[in-house]
Amino acid sequence: MHSVAYFLGKDLAVMPQILLGPLLYGIIFTAMSANLGDFGCLYLVLLGVSFSSYSIGYIVSIATPPSLSQLVGVVVVFCMSAFDGALPTIPDLHKANFPLNLGFEHLSYLTPALKAFYDNEAGPWVPVARSANIDMVKFAQDTFGYHPGDWGPNVGILFFWGVGLRVVGIVLVHLKDANKKL
Repeated sequence: MHSVAYFLGKDLAVMPQILLGPLLYGIIFTAMSANLGDFGCLYLVLLGVSFSSYSIGYIVSIATPPSLSQLVGVVVVFCMSAFDGALPTIPDLHKANFPLNLGFEHLSYLTPALKAFYDNEAGPWVPVARSANIDMVKFAQDTFGYHPGDWGPNVGILFFWGVGLRVVGIVLVHLKDANKKL
């Protein structure tokens, strides 16, 4: 149990960074861009990304030697971003050859983050586009595979990734320390 307590203590110690980092980024992003999305929704998406990213950092630092942990962390996040549905888009991934057409976008915590971010930012533009006879909803579905109104479930999935990866981290630290005596 000492390894679980250690893990949870380390996680609690970085909570201020997890909470404040997305807030600062969101404030700067909002000040420098012409976004119409809700700031609270933007913050929750950024918080979910930060929460999940720290989880990956925990797993990498537990499972790899210290000399390789930075490299492995960057490679893992890069691989997840390669199949998050931005480029190639989700419909393009589904049209790709085996094994890319098997739903690789579900293996990345960045996919629900990207969907929620798009839903928050594009939502206010739907009536504006409709007045110009542009169907943004159909465009988002056809081009990106996004379904407007899925912000809540996507943010929930994003935080589920963070919790799930933390559980994996706790199991790994427990297994790694199982043969050590106090």
